[in-house]
Amino acid sequence: MATINPRLDEAFRQTAYHVYLPRGRVTVHIGEIQQALCGWLTEAGFQHCCWSIITACNPGARLLSDKDNGRRQAELETALSASQWPWRPSLAVDPAGRWPDEPGVCIGGIPADQARGLAAEYGQLALVSAGIRGMARLEYL
Repeated sequence: MATINPRLDEAFRQTAYHVYLPRGRVTVHIGEIQQALCGWLTEAGFQHCCWSIITACNPGARLLSDKDNGRRQAELETALSASQWPWRPSLAVDPAGRWPDEPGVCIGGIPADQARGLAAEYGQLALVSAGIRGMARLEYL
């Protein structure tokens, strides 16, 4: 793993990750359990609260144009629509407003190695994920 700039790490950890479930928006913060995501997964037939939030935008924390980010995000969503994993749209929001909002996806039930592989495929430095207990953690690639 590459050395991560402490300011970038803090930005990732302070970000609010909004997930748009059928019953409304929930907000995920690193280190917290989001029961609504666990409920969504239970309703989808999963026994454990495992999920990952991934974006295709701004690979390597380098800003791309809205057009390029939109194309990349659409590609990710198309690939997920053909997969076995349920997913919902998400939006990462920097509360300090120093970084633009980033659309992404919250993928339910995806194994950690597959989530990391998908994030790496889109050039991401990190992803947000939860293991079987559902606590959100920041995972660097």
